[in-house]
Amino acid sequence: MAGERPVGKGVLILYAAEFARQHNLSNNPRTFALDYLLLEPGLKAGPVTLRLGYERLEGDGAAALQTPLATLHAFNGWADKFLTTPGNGLEDLYVDAGFKVGGKALGGLTLRGMWHRFRSTRAGLDYGSEWNALASYPLNPKITVLAKFARYNARSFATDTTKAWFSVEAKF
Repeated sequence: MAGERPVGKGVLILYAAEFARQHNLSNNPRTFALDYLLLEPGLKAGPVTLRLGYERLEGDGAAALQTPLATLHAFNGWADKFLTTPGNGLEDLYVDAGFKVGGKALGGLTLRGMWHRFRSTRAGLDYGSEWNALASYPLNPKITVLAKFARYNARSFATDTTKAWFSVEAKF
């Protein structure tokens, strides 16, 4: 369930909530039942968007809820440390703030910043935290340039990682 509700002139309350359960099938020798939960309230006021999020992919120490068809880069940090859910699960508490510039001079420029705090759902492990930043600008209706940055600070999972991207999108 996701949507938005107006609460004043140019102000919207944003919301998203999801739940799923993944379990073993048929003759699988491993028995498991793992839950997925997402809660994401937000606010949009003119050019500013702010979201607070909590995402939980359970793990039992051996198996973890997996989403093999998902684009996890878009959800669990751009440093790509959680493309596969760790066996102890993943809990992602995050803040996502965006700003879209209007007007003629820099009209269409989008700025976005995110902060993630990653923990396990089992065993109380502090995986680390991550900062993400994005700037996107349409040069014209068919060409957009984009720069992204990610900085993952490891605690008990993976290694410190810094990544940066620059891309050009062409629409035909």
